Amino acid sequence: MKRAVTSGKRLNHEPPAVTATLGWRYHHIGIPHTQPRAREHHVAHLGVHVSGFETSPYGIEWIRFEPHCHVPEIVRTVPHIAFAVDDLDEALKGREILIAPTEPSVGVRVAFILDDGAPVELLEFYTANAARPKTRHAAEHQGEHLSGLVSAANAIADETLAGFGDLTADQLNWKPSADQWSVAQCFDHLVTANAAFFPIFEKVLSGEKKNTFWESLPWLPAFWGKMIIKAVAPESTRKLKAPKIFHPSSSGVDGAIIRRFIDQQNQIIRYMKATEDLDLEKIKISSPVTHLITYSLMDACRIIINHEKRHLLQAMRVSEMDGFPKGIC
Repeated sequence: MKRAVTSGKRLNHEPPAVTATLGWRYHHIGIPHTQPRAREHHVAHLGVHVSGFETSPYGIEWIRFEPHCHVPEIVRTVPHIAFAVDDLDEALKGREILIAPTEPSVGVRVAFILDDGAPVELLEFYTANAARPKTRHAAEHQGEHLSGLVSAANAIADETLAGFGDLTADQLNWKPSADQWSVAQCFDHLVTANAAFFPIFEKVLSGEKKNTFWESLPWLPAFWGKMIIKAVAPESTRKLKAPKIFHPSSSGVDGAIIRRFIDQQNQIIRYMKATEDLDLEKIKISSPVTHLITYSLMDACRIIINHEKRHLLQAMRVSEMDGFPKGIC
């Protein structure tokens, strides 16, 4: 993708160079304010209240920041314009980065740049059927900080509660077909799979973790980590069969499954935060499925989050199907 834009003066009738030359697409304008507005949506893990985006025909979004929200002062006080881009990493090259790329919610990556003193937001959207740029996996695997995974875990919890917290047991257990999972089964599977990592976190935090023979091999953990992260990534189109020990209940799952997942997610976040002073890339663990598969604890965190994103998107697709029961009391 070309990043250079013309240095000539823009004529009155011409669109901005980033839309005309780079293919950026207007998404919204964000206006910071300090007073509560009607129909605000609270994004708890980001510490902001937003309103207007879903209803404004002009893409105007009002943003109210909570005191603990750690964003640059200029974003808190100066309106910003936002563009959707196809490749966030490419769009950021050569620009002054104000806020490094983050993933505030499933399916979107966001960054802020500063141009001539004005904040500009860039967004890259992806779905399960549209792969992210190749550079993304490399960045995740080599340099994504634990704080980014904690942020993603919070986003998953918020989206789960917002999207499925009010569904009835009948809605949660509705299946598109006999061989497809319901929303409840997606989360029952995640609860079972995630719980298998808890004893590992406990051993690491207590100092009792010792490397096995397979974990000590210099090349094996990196090989398995990279392979499994790629396999469970939400954009992967390859269908995976869940290990037997992680199969969801074949009968009806009770309606409290969403609350159990949220509670468990909070524990995962606590585990991640508790390990922030450790070198997670050097700590090797074995897969809960088999001791022959090993990877770093950092890759384990990546696997957990990517796996959750994959099934959250799956649950969303189920809830959006034509036959999904609506308004069941």
